Amino acid sequence: MPSYRVVYEDTAPFFTYSGSWRAGSSVGDRSAEKYSESSFTLTNTAGDSFSFTFYGTEISIFGSRRGNHGQYQVSLDGVISPVQTGASTSDEFGATLFTATTGKALHNVTMTNKENKFLDIDTVSWTASLGNDGEPLIVNTWQDSHPNFQYSPSDAWTTSPPNVASFSSGSGHGTSTAGASAQITFKVRDAIAVYGPAGPSGPASYSVQVDNQAQSRYSGIKQFQRARQLLYYGGNFGQGTHTLTLRLESVSDPTQVLAVDYVEVYTTPSLGGSIHRSSCSQPCRSTLPIGFIVGIAVLGAVALMTLGLLAYIYYLYKKQRLEFVAAKKTEEPQYPDMQSFHGPVGYQPNAISPTSVYPSTEYAYSGIQLMHPAQTPSQANATVGNASIGYYQPSHSVMTDGGSMISGAGSSSTNVSRIFKVMSAACLNYDCSLAFSYDWRRPFTLNKKE
Repeated sequence: MPSYRVVYEDTAPFFTYSGSWRAGSSVGDRSAEKYSESSFTLTNTAGDSFSFTFYGTEISIFGSRRGNHGQYQVSLDGVISPVQTGASTSDEFGATLFTATTGKALHNVTMTNKENKFLDIDTVSWTASLGNDGEPLIVNTWQDSHPNFQYSPSDAWTTSPPNVASFSSGSGHGTSTAGASAQITFKVRDAIAVYGPAGPSGPASYSVQVDNQAQSRYSGIKQFQRARQLLYYGGNFGQGTHTLTLRLESVSDPTQVLAVDYVEVYTTPSLGGSIHRSSCSQPCRSTLPIGFIVGIAVLGAVALMTLGLLAYIYYLYKKQRLEFVAAKKTEEPQYPDMQSFHGPVGYQPNAISPTSVYPSTEYAYSGIQLMHPAQTPSQANATVGNASIGYYQPSHSVMTDGGSMISGAGSSSTNVSRIFKVMSAACLNYDCSLAFSYDWRRPFTLNKKE
């Protein structure tokens, strides 16, 4: 039967942090960029816990192992695992802190810090299967304007919630009225995921209920504003028509908003599912789940950059030296086979202001651009070899998903891998486009010194 694996960031409101957890950032940790999307949540208080539920067959929790980390323990459906340690003489990022395989069902997971030492959460992934052997997996993505959404009362909801430009397809619904709800109706499906923003203006408390099942409560308040976060995930609902109700329970500030971006509905033909093509006021999409797309984008980008850097380093090792020079106009230009890399699902080219090329000061490379929707970032310069390259490195502490200015946080470096890694992490961390652009009048080439 078809299976799928999803990966979610530590900032998802679906995850519950109990105690004195806080968001990590580059302000207090120079290694922040080594975490997925430069984001992690940490604590150094014994007894603090991290918990969530999932429907699937395999679960993994990722974080780091570092010299100042301590012991922790995980409970899966009430079964407590042996105490484990996050301490390591050398830093390990993206380390598997816990993994387990279990039967297909709804499971409860709790991770508890056992010492007054650090424990951090980077990402969480789980695997689930559905349908019959040999049939395809269908994941329908429904925007907030899909006819299967009903908002009540209608006058309590706005189609212009804060930072809506960063939403998938640039559309969303939001409310700051306690008691207002959004209902999503779906039929003969196996799992559903609901996405929306989280941040300082997120809701203090919202609830989710499917049919007559028990109600679950979450909070959308986070230290940093982030779009397309997991608000809810559930599965194994059985056949028939189901209704998911998302309700704003309370706000502690009038600026707090519960916003809905889109949902992903998992199904197969044997479950009665098909690619949904109902009309919407915004385009409907049927696509792979966000976890797949993020995983493919990250792995593909890392693989390509790693191969390129290895080849570059080997050439330097063999030939001793290289130089960036402008190609002769009389020669036929050879353009590198590179494509634009875009940010998370829902990136809309028309949401970005016209792109500008910032040429190098004396060599042929025309620049690297890192653009965020409706924003004009500050420019920083880095140096690679003898070529001055203009690129953008957003500041994690002040970056927002709205129209605010990104403060400059760039630095000069001759380390090619660091520059590419910083830019890739920044692009994944925010909704942006990382484009390798070339001035066609002065093509970019690599020529060795004679």
